[in-house]
Amino acid sequence: QLDDFAREKATTTTPTTAAATDHAATLPYRMSDPEGDEGLYTGPSDADGKAHGDGKLTYDNGAVFIGKFQAGRMLEGACYRGTGATMCTMSGGKWNPSTRDELIRQYPFQASKTTPTTIAAVVPVRRVEVMSGDFVDQVKFVMANGEEKVYGAPGG
Repeated sequence: QLDDFAREKATTTTPTTAAATDHAATLPYRMSDPEGDEGLYTGPSDADGKAHGDGKLTYDNGAVFIGKFQAGRMLEGACYRGTGATMCTMSGGKWNPSTRDELIRQYPFQASKTTPTTIAAVVPVRRVEVMSGDFVDQVKFVMANGEEKVYGAPGG
């Protein structure tokens, strides 16, 4: 059953554009999905510096989209909660109304650690706090501007 975030994604569409063939360096940068939900993209980019190829968008709410990007747009992949639970999938630049197993297999969730240097590329980090027990499931970054951002999912 789809939660509100996944349901919202499944009811919207994303137009696709022609692909650029010249690939530039892999650099993290902030981007928005078609609905305006923001996060940090990591992966290859095209000659214009737009997301292009297999990459990852880590949303500010902790969700993670892993998939293929084309000319700065999400093309296909799977969206997961920070815990790795599947939320929704995308194919042909459109959110699927139900999850597609082949996309989950093709773009599996891989836990990764968010480091202060990754976030510092956007806003300087003043303090980092681990917010769970034995395993690092959730990390809070206190930015130099006083803003607090929590990444990951509650756990322990």
